[in-house]
Amino acid sequence: LAILLISLTPTAKAQIIRHELIPFESASLSIANVLTGANGEKLIVAGSLRVPKAAKKPPVVILMPPPLGVGTGWGQVDEWSRVLHEASIATFAIDSFSPRGIYTLAGAINLPLITRWPDVFGARAALKNHPLIDFNRIAVMGFSHGAPSALYTNLVRFQKMYNETPFAGHISVYGPCGVRFRHDERIASPLMLLHGTADDWVPAAPCRDYPARLKNAGGDVRLIEYPDAHHAFD
Repeated sequence: LAILLISLTPTAKAQIIRHELIPFESASLSIANVLTGANGEKLIVAGSLRVPKAAKKPPVVILMPPPLGVGTGWGQVDEWSRVLHEASIATFAIDSFSPRGIYTLAGAINLPLITRWPDVFGARAALKNHPLIDFNRIAVMGFSHGAPSALYTNLVRFQKMYNETPFAGHISVYGPCGVRFRHDERIASPLMLLHGTADDWVPAAPCRDYPARLKNAGGDVRLIEYPDAHHAFD
């Protein structure tokens, strides 16, 4: 089921040919469930798909917002969506919080980061038969709390566990990189990390160490650091 929405702003009208709210099936999982591939309680999540004009079956970037996206507007997501649309790339922004009864920053922070991974896999499945996008070119981009959803869904270990195939690419934006998982040096697709050197919420140092380990293992990875930039620099 897709609900066709009307774009209200002049900018959106100029860029977007179609805007849909698409519900899809995900799961409410514990950390242990996620790490072992166990089934959890089914959950219906929704994403906002925007397909730009002048793009015939464009690639899509799944956007995983930060906690500040709850109730205060998706500032980073809206801005990156605009940039991607201008590059003829569609976006699918996912609300992981409202379906889980989370409407405040405090509640969002208490949601374990890795439990949003099923939303990424469910989002891609929801786009499988969409006639306006290229299902074979779907990437994942996550911000802060949403960044691990982009970073670690790239691991071969977890893709095999969930019977998933590789994405086109993964982008982590000022996300935490300090947790080490078993076999986390084996990634399936190109990875880019964007981080500010002055970030005092999510320090940049672990996000230097992890790409270094990935490169040593032969991974296609690039880290871009922004001097003197703090958290949520975009």
